[in-house]
Amino acid sequence: MRFSLICTIRMSVDPYMRGRMTERKSYVPPFELGKSLEGRCVGKVVKSKNNQFAVGDYVLGMKGWREYWISDGNPASGISKIDPNRGPIQLFLGIFGMTGLTAYVGPLRIGQLKEGETVFVSASATPQSLLSPLAINHWSLWYLRSAIFCILQMIRSSLSFVRFPNGDDTT
Repeated sequence: MRFSLICTIRMSVDPYMRGRMTERKSYVPPFELGKSLEGRCVGKVVKSKNNQFAVGDYVLGMKGWREYWISDGNPASGISKIDPNRGPIQLFLGIFGMTGLTAYVGPLRIGQLKEGETVFVSASATPQSLLSPLAINHWSLWYLRSAIFCILQMIRSSLSFVRFPNGDDTT
């Protein structure tokens, strides 16, 4: 088997990771004591004996919080080549990655929301910010709920179309 050595450049800290800090039934296993935290990361191939990846290629993987990691290139291991010409590489951990996919697929594909329908978003700030342009283009009204007053003030001052369920800025 041929391997590549990858240097991690960017790591993602996502809300789902909080749930991995306790041992309970979940769609992802809990973190293991004494082992590196796992999560999405963008890295650059620094050595390669694998014809799938050349030195200098950028990849997206699930190796997380480590400076270097080794991959056999198997897509089942969660590694894929990314194109840095599409945008800054950190976007592959956000809008070009799982967060962007969630913000798009959730309401449009799974929810099959139609124009004129009401949308209520109660989630982390990143999916909320990604849903903003979708809400403007697809739905007549959408609600945003967050527990952090400062974020709400910023959103309200910069996005005049946002309405809050109870009419004030504190929910």
